[in-house]
Amino acid sequence: FGRADATLEVTLFGYQRERSTTQLHDTALGRSFRLRLQARVSLLNNRTKETYFSNREFVVTEEVFIDDGLQGAEYQTIPVLAFDLARQIKNYVLSVW
Repeated sequence: FGRADATLEVTLFGYQRERSTTQLHDTALGRSFRLRLQARVSLLNNRTKETYFSNREFVVTEEVFIDDGLQGAEYQTIPVLAFDLARQIKNYVLSVW
């Protein structure tokens, strides 16, 4: 950290699973779920101690179908959510340059 010009702080603060559709013959069972990952991000200038931005919230969502089970589908989707979140943050930070 001592040599870096800036510090990017990312805090994951929310992960939700929400039923989107139900099974045709049993409406209590989910057929697909919407996964949601939330983060708060701050960018700090290490030299001047200036805050470029603070606690900016980012949200990504992904729809998963559970043909082979929820656990497997969710497990495979979490890296996709993380990648999408990282891309959103990168684009926001670098958009001014």
